[in-house]
Amino acid sequence: MKSIFDCSYIKRKYMDLSIRWKINILYITLTIISLGLLTTIPNKISSGVIIDKTIQSCVQNLNLVAENINNRIDHAEDLSRIIVPNSYVQEVADFSADTGRIKKFEYDFIIKEVFDGIIQDGEFVYSIVAHFYSGNIFSSSKVDIEKYSAYMESNNNSLKGKSINRTGCMAYDTQKFGYYIGQSDKNVIKITRPIISVADAREVGMLEMDILEERISDIYSDIQYEQSGKIIIANNDGVIISSLDKSELFSNIKDKNYFQWSDRLDNQGKILDINGIRHLVISKKIESLKWIIIGIVPLSEVMAKNNRIILINYIIGIVCIIISCILVFFLSKLITRPIIELSEIMSLTGEGDFEIRAKEYSNDEIGLLSKKFNDMIVKISHLVDKIYEEQRSKRKYELAALQEQIKPHFLYNTLDSISALVQLGQLNEGLSMLKSLSLFYKISLSKGRTLITVEEELNIVKSYLEIQEMRFKDKFVYFFEIDKDILISQIIKLTIQPLIENSIYHGLRECRYKGVIRIKGILIENKVVISIIDNGKGFDGSILYDELSRNDNSGKSYFGLRSINERLKLYFGNEYGIKRINSEEGLTEIIVVIPYQSDRGGYSDD
Repeated sequence: MKSIFDCSYIKRKYMDLSIRWKINILYITLTIISLGLLTTIPNKISSGVIIDKTIQSCVQNLNLVAENINNRIDHAEDLSRIIVPNSYVQEVADFSADTGRIKKFEYDFIIKEVFDGIIQDGEFVYSIVAHFYSGNIFSSSKVDIEKYSAYMESNNNSLKGKSINRTGCMAYDTQKFGYYIGQSDKNVIKITRPIISVADAREVGMLEMDILEERISDIYSDIQYEQSGKIIIANNDGVIISSLDKSELFSNIKDKNYFQWSDRLDNQGKILDINGIRHLVISKKIESLKWIIIGIVPLSEVMAKNNRIILINYIIGIVCIIISCILVFFLSKLITRPIIELSEIMSLTGEGDFEIRAKEYSNDEIGLLSKKFNDMIVKISHLVDKIYEEQRSKRKYELAALQEQIKPHFLYNTLDSISALVQLGQLNEGLSMLKSLSLFYKISLSKGRTLITVEEELNIVKSYLEIQEMRFKDKFVYFFEIDKDILISQIIKLTIQPLIENSIYHGLRECRYKGVIRIKGILIENKVVISIIDNGKGFDGSILYDELSRNDNSGKSYFGLRSINERLKLYFGNEYGIKRINSEEGLTEIIVVIPYQSDRGGYSDD
């Protein structure tokens, strides 16, 4: 069973189709390929452009987010630099509880006003705490000092969590704290700065500024990444420290492929498979905080509008294919109808109707083909008539050859000679003549074959010469000079024998001297050249050659030679036949030329 992917099989099947179906299949295939390329390639290009534009837009957004976060953190650090040298802060740095509770309340009130004023001015910092090593703690109004003190005691008066050392301060990643008045736990990013005494440059405490994670997520809350896209911020350990979805906070994404990719590259985008869905992932690093901002958006949402355009393009392509199929159906019918009609005309012509003619619809290639076909029919008709006449001539010459085979007078004379030899008691000579006569007619008849080998033709000649030599005692001698290479070549039977007979009866029989007949045969440039030479009385060779060149068959003169010549031309072509007749200096030569062709191929009796 042939495979459908066998190119030679497909080609053979295609070539077996009608021209109409070939045109239909070829045109439809080219249309589908062309429209497929015209829709697929632009769609691919537009998809790539949309993804590149989306990446550029997302990178710009993430750069703005990173810049805003840096600015807000820098602003908080600037505020801490203002607070530390504040005179009230420096004054309470060495405050002792022994000074009195009233003074303590006064300092609490003053510091709260200072811190609250700074917070209101910044609107980014949620709370401020000044924790002095002397044990005094002062804060903004939102901090519950008792809860804060309990928290610090539980942590040995030190802050926990991952921190980043910045210039003169520390930044702690998002943590939960619950020491705020009337508030639940808050997700807080903490900025700390040592409190340095202006008087003696001692570190006397620690200033803590709390920034709500909500204020960080507010920076990018207005950035919409389609319907389900999101932005998250993680530290370099893969812990999420900011997200609009608060349930994601503190989750570790270190093993996620999008974090691993984001950690290696910056300001770039990549399409990744997340939970079996392709997403576009963009990242931006905040080096000063060791944070990574990651934007994630489903690719299907990015390409939603483009996919609708692609669908429309494919629908248009399908409609175009259908229209093209309809058009090519009628076009192929218009093209193939004259061809089909011409084919039918050819079939009728093949059956022998040479009167019918093809319609010439137009001057295009098919019209030209019809015209040429009509011209060909006319020529074929003339050629058939010519062949018919040639066949009639051929049959006429074959009849003459048959008469030559029978030769009643030759047969009668030979039998009469045999009878005389028997009566004279020359039985051996009579028997020999009878055998030669038998061989002569056996080969001459040759089972009805027209073509025999040169060797067989020479055997006919030899039998004939043996008979005539016994009839005309000491009247002539004969010699054969034959090239062995020509013996297998084909020749029309009874071509040479009539020429030998002509030499004896018209050249040597009336001579008073002993005649000589030479039969030569050689091969020259793939042609067999046979010469019959005798020293008889001769004749005017030019007149005889002119007689042989006549196109009509009128008259009885030289009919035998003309018959031989015409038969050779009919079988082998005009370039063959009796090519030269010389009669000079007491010698007569007739030269016959035929093509060299073995009996294994070439000409046949048909």
